[in-house]
Amino acid sequence: MNRKRAQRTRVVLSWIVFIAAVGTFLALFHATVPQMQFFPALLAAHGVVLILILALTCMTGRFYCAVLCPLGIWQDIVLWVSRRRKDHRFIGTYRQEKPVLRYGILTVVALLLVVGVTSIPALLEPYSIFGRILTQVITPLYQYGFDCIGTIGMQQGWFLLEQKEIIFQGTAVLAVSTIFFIGITLTA
Repeated sequence: MNRKRAQRTRVVLSWIVFIAAVGTFLALFHATVPQMQFFPALLAAHGVVLILILALTCMTGRFYCAVLCPLGIWQDIVLWVSRRRKDHRFIGTYRQEKPVLRYGILTVVALLLVVGVTSIPALLEPYSIFGRILTQVITPLYQYGFDCIGTIGMQQGWFLLEQKEIIFQGTAVLAVSTIFFIGITLTA
């Protein structure tokens, strides 16, 4: 398969996974994406999924982050959009990769999982971060927008809609989710 075709296939697959993940978190689709994610599969001991993810990643490189992880796909989307802007400029400097940092974090997370502490890895896991961003930041905004449209429509007699209660998890959860969203978007 030539390089352009492989890239198009990866982009199409990543969009399908991204739309499915967004739809899952917004309760529009059945939850199928979590079954393809590394950390949920690890916690559920889905050996086949883990082996498949590891094999595909070893064979193709960045497969998991580019095709299966919605947070990695979001970063690719932000990068693609930023490159299309006319005033695009790179802010920052390139630094050589620090494998000690990467493998140090991996070791700490692995030790926490072996000991049975799953809350800290779950807080830092990309799929969980993406889920918190959608459920705590994006979902209330879109629910509020639909409620406003519904209110105006009911007042004008255009249609009847039920208003949904916007569930607020608390300031701390909203703050952490917003910081992750802004930080990841800006660094991408």
